[in-house]
Amino acid sequence: MGIVLFLSFFPVLLSLCLGFNVSSQIIYYKQKAQYICQRYHLAHQKQLQKKIARLLQLNLKAKKMRIQLKHAKQSLKIAKLSMIPPIIATAQSFLAFVLAKQLVLFTKQKNILYSAIKLSNKAKKQLKKRLNQAFDKNNIKDYSYKQVGLAVYPKPLLSFSPSYYLMPAFSYAQGSYTFFYLNIKNLLPPLLQSLLPNSQLFKIKCSATLMKKKKIELTLWQY
Repeated sequence: MGIVLFLSFFPVLLSLCLGFNVSSQIIYYKQKAQYICQRYHLAHQKQLQKKIARLLQLNLKAKKMRIQLKHAKQSLKIAKLSMIPPIIATAQSFLAFVLAKQLVLFTKQKNILYSAIKLSNKAKKQLKKRLNQAFDKNNIKDYSYKQVGLAVYPKPLLSFSPSYYLMPAFSYAQGSYTFFYLNIKNLLPPLLQSLLPNSQLFKIKCSATLMKKKKIELTLWQY
């Protein structure tokens, strides 16, 4: 009698066990994908944090450079009014010297900005490669990665030695995020695959950004 009763409930018990197993596998793969994704975003933002700090540290030097340039131009203007060749030549040399220093600073600033963009492009490729390794590229659908470098703007805009400031709504503008669909069915054992529909894709998203408090600090950005 006990065996008969057990056999009558066996299909139900089996279905419950299989269902629990499938649910556990889905949670595992979703959390794994989320962890990999989030870890890469945090590492990337930490790199960008250093770039922003370096760029902002140049602001004082940039301001001094603009003052020097203004002074050099005024000196040349006064020298030309004197119509004395040696004085004019000295003023011209000083202006050329200041412009050369300004160009060096300009190059430093641009190198930081360009290197940040290169970092973002590299991070996008590295994360996709890591996800492909973990889940097979055929199971990653509609991969999207957003990050544009550093959320800063120059002022004065046309200066060759501008100061850089954080954009309004900085945390939103600085944020990086990834969005993709994961086909978990193909990752399951054959016995469990039949329990999921062919079209079953699971949305994965993650993000990180920087927040300005007393200093630029790293924090998670949930959206």
